[in-house]
Amino acid sequence: MTANTAAGHAGTGHAIHDRIDNIHMQMLDAIERVLAALAPAAPPAAPQPSVVRRQVANTLGLWRFCARSTCHRSRCCRGEPTECLRTALPLLPAETVESLLTTRKDRRRHRRPALRDGRFARSPERTN
Repeated sequence: MTANTAAGHAGTGHAIHDRIDNIHMQMLDAIERVLAALAPAAPPAAPQPSVVRRQVANTLGLWRFCARSTCHRSRCCRGEPTECLRTALPLLPAETVESLLTTRKDRRRHRRPALRDGRFARSPERTN
């Protein structure tokens, strides 16, 4: 082997190792991004007390007994739920009040139908 040929191979080997190191670093960066995306998200923040009061008032259906016409029309609390809760909670058994405050996970929220292409999704048509 001549001196020129040996020097050419030595430079090529060094370039290959540099390229392998570069690819290795890119792979580590990609793995870190994937792991960051898979990391568990922070737990949701606790709802504000005013939101909890409104949920309890709606669960109890206090809008039915409210003097506000906006509550009757919307069939949910549209005013200050503290006013209605001050009246209604003393009338309920303690177990009922406690279960309302502790089992928020089991409650179903009233939701609008899912949007599809900017329009409300319709239920499938009946076939007779």
